[in-house]
Amino acid sequence: YSTAGLVQGMALTDDGRIILSTSYGFAKSHLYVYELAKAEAESSTFKVNEESVPLYYLDSACLTETVEVPPMSEEIIYKDGQVYVMTESACMKYVFGKLTTGSYVYGYQIDN
Repeated sequence: YSTAGLVQGMALTDDGRIILSTSYGFAKSHLYVYELAKAEAESSTFKVNEESVPLYYLDSACLTETVEVPPMSEEIIYKDGQVYVMTESACMKYVFGKLTTGSYVYGYQIDN
């Protein structure tokens, strides 16, 4: 899959969607929900262990939803229609983490 930049996490849903989490610094992070059935396979391929694999583009043609989430969002998990988001801001490496502690896991309902 070819994706946008700044991807920090990925999850697959039970109904054939892929969710990407993007983040950079203190800016708002985003969840991008793509419909895999609408993703177009381009004529280009790449090699994996001597096998040609089609290259699929996750772009505006198959994007179904965008959600703004807290800064430094990275790890995402999908379960029962919810996307759970954990943030890097909990890390003491960043001063931001000392202020906010990143003590929560946020859950977002993804549209059907």
